[in-house]
Amino acid sequence: MFITVEGVNSLTGKDVTLDLIRRSQGLIEAYTGLPEALVENTKDLQILAKMTAYQAAYMMDNESIIWEQVATSAAGSGESVVTFRADLEAPYMSPLAIIAGRKLSTKRSRSVRTGRIFQYGPRDNWKND
Repeated sequence: MFITVEGVNSLTGKDVTLDLIRRSQGLIEAYTGLPEALVENTKDLQILAKMTAYQAAYMMDNESIIWEQVATSAAGSGESVVTFRADLEAPYMSPLAIIAGRKLSTKRSRSVRTGRIFQYGPRDNWKND
């Protein structure tokens, strides 16, 4: 578990159950793609604990919200169109969990050092003297 019941209470002030924390952690693991067994970075574990706490507090009063699809409506002249949001985050994920997740080390950009593109010197060095 990323966080305990007491940890959720100290972060959010909400009294949640262990089952709710398990369900919240499952959503956080699915959202981030980081199962608990694969996380070795202690900073990432702290962030995932906060994300789980925020998700559990978000789901506490209305857990059924994660099963709803968000529809956005647009009205034109004499007709209306209903479309569904494509970001697939709201209402499933807690906004605070999404904000906290931006600090995960897996979200940072990575650069790869490649060395010299041309292994030879400038073209002038190729001339025969």
